[in-house]
Amino acid sequence: MQMNEEKIVEELKQLKKKLERIQNTTRTTNILLAK
Repeated sequence: MQMNEEKIVEELKQLKKKLERIQNTTRTTNILLAK
């Protein structure tokens, strides 16, 4: 069971990174469009 939990935690961390990247891109796009 332990291995599975670690795997899930790793995947969650990677998803979080992807989400943050998308949010940054969206924020940048909105700033550019607002000008």
